[in-house]
Order: sequence, then C-alpha cells, then structure tokens
Amino acid sequence: MMPVEKRIVANANMQPVAIQINYYDWLKIEQLLNLQDQTLSPRNKLAKHTGVIQLTEEPLVFQQRIRGEWS
Repeated sequence: MMPVEKRIVANANMQPVAIQINYYDWLKIEQLLNLQDQTLSPRNKLAKHTGVIQLTEEPLVFQQRIRGEWS
C-alpha cells in the first residue's frame, strides 16, 4: 500500500467532513483503480452522442409550438 498524505477538513463543530489529498497521489490512485474513463468531463461524455438524433424541425420552433399548446 502506498503512503498518502492527507488533511482532514472539519466543519464549525470540528466534525470531520472531508479529506484532502495531494493531486498527484490522487492520479496514482485513479490509475491503480482504473478510474480514468469515469473522470471524463460532461462535455466529453456527451460527445459520443453527437449526430445520433436527426431533428425534423428547429429546436426553438418546436419549443415555441409546444409551449403554445399550454395556453
């Protein structure tokens, strides 16, 4: 097991609420746990869906039409 320097973060009542670790230690932990794919930004996660849906009308026109049905 690798040594990890950690700092305990406490709230106003001095109760532990979080742990801070060195970023480079975190990168090593991610690598050991194979978490790299799960840390993608939301933009990168959505990129795989680009072009999957073929729209038949402009989104704003659709939104206005649907909202017009409410009144």
